[in-house]
Amino acid sequence: AGARPYALQGNHIQLGGIALRTEPFEAVFVSAGWEVARLSDEWHWSPHEEAFEHALRLSLGHASVIGPLKAVLQVPTSGGVPRVGLELGYNF
Repeated sequence: AGARPYALQGNHIQLGGIALRTEPFEAVFVSAGWEVARLSDEWHWSPHEEAFEHALRLSLGHASVIGPLKAVLQVPTSGGVPRVGLELGYNF
């Protein structure tokens, strides 16, 4: 849904998702998934579908020495501006 924990101060973020990942080459991976998120000023649960934002996510990554480096495309399913970014993670 284009949301990240700690990205917006003062708001509560409920975030979840599911993805599939494959490694077509050594140290190179591709993943595709679906995310759902809700931003609110107070933490509460609402089972209503309209309370959540949804997005499709596609990423291409490389398992580098310093951690996984990913180019990410997130597209909101309800319309809106797609987000493109780079992410550097940590090898667990």
